[in-house]
Amino acid sequence: MRQGGAGRKKAAAVVPLNSILAGCTVCLSGISSPDKERLEDWVIRLGGTFSRDLTDATTHLIAHRVGSEKCKMQQKRRGPILSPAWVKDCFDNKTRVDEANYRIT
Repeated sequence: MRQGGAGRKKAAAVVPLNSILAGCTVCLSGISSPDKERLEDWVIRLGGTFSRDLTDATTHLIAHRVGSEKCKMQQKRRGPILSPAWVKDCFDNKTRVDEANYRIT
């Protein structure tokens, strides 16, 4: 009989779905229905906060392309502008995925 933990892999810590985007305040720019509603729902289900307006509290702006006033403001603030796929992949993978692959600026 084998004893001890030698050779065993530790299981990854399971993060509750509703805490994956905790601390994130997400705003959308240039996203139309039904994608807008779906993204809002995913952000909330992942524990993030959704804001219709870009404010000082906004941590992430989601857009298909740069150029809108919200994007210009977010660029001045040096905040991330990410594609909608970031939220979808966070939801689908049930983890906060690396933002670097989703930046559109």
